[in-house]
Amino acid sequence: MKNDRTDPKRGPKSDAKPRSKPASKRESGPDDEKRPKREARSESGPKLSQAERREQRLEVESSLKKEVGAKAKTSRSSGGDFSPKTGLNRPSPKSAEPRKTGAAPKVERGATQAFPPKRYINVYLSLGSNMGDRAAYLRDAAGMIDKNIGKIARKSHVYETQPWGESKQDLFLNQVLMVNTTLDPRDLLEIITHIEKELGRVKTEKWGPRTIDIDILFYGKRIIRDKGLDIPHPELHKRGFVLVPMMEIAPELEHPVFKQPIDELYMACKDPAEVVMLD
Repeated sequence: MKNDRTDPKRGPKSDAKPRSKPASKRESGPDDEKRPKREARSESGPKLSQAERREQRLEVESSLKKEVGAKAKTSRSSGGDFSPKTGLNRPSPKSAEPRKTGAAPKVERGATQAFPPKRYINVYLSLGSNMGDRAAYLRDAAGMIDKNIGKIARKSHVYETQPWGESKQDLFLNQVLMVNTTLDPRDLLEIITHIEKELGRVKTEKWGPRTIDIDILFYGKRIIRDKGLDIPHPELHKRGFVLVPMMEIAPELEHPVFKQPIDELYMACKDPAEVVMLD
């Protein structure tokens, strides 16, 4: 019986021919020179097993940890923070602080002297002159007031007025000043009297002629009735040569006794004397 090699499902089997191996070298063609040459991959060294590769990786990680720790130690000694990504970050230099060597030595001080704060008061002064160079006397008096009493904050124009009380004398020049001072009322009166004497004032008769006359009209809002010191001036609400220049620099100032502003006092004043402003 012949050996039947026929498979009923697959059909007759054909003798398998051995496949020919591809040539190890390809014949070069005309286009080979244009094609880029690829470098041959070469495996250097022997192949490592899985256990050997794991051991090698652990050695690399251990060496990296030692390197990072050494850099971190260097950064702490140099005063900075080390990060594998950003490197060493140095802080800004701090000012040197003195060493504390114990309790601070005690410093002996003398008795503390109290200096009460200065309180400025707005003082209103009335100036008048009807002898000699009247304008010069007013200027000299204002200069001495500014130097010895306080800064002149406001001043009215100069007015020519008729004499008040005694009409048989020359016309007056009058002016009102607002002065910032720290003097008390008694010291203020003393300096005013000294200025009048320096400018040649001689008191011979009441309401008589004079080189300079300086009256205290207001001392803040205070009311003072003492020997030789009457503030506010007891006659100012009756005198036009005082109310007109006062109304120029402080029309809303309230009289502490009458509780009325200056402009209302002027409207109620019955003084018929003429008051003329000079340039």
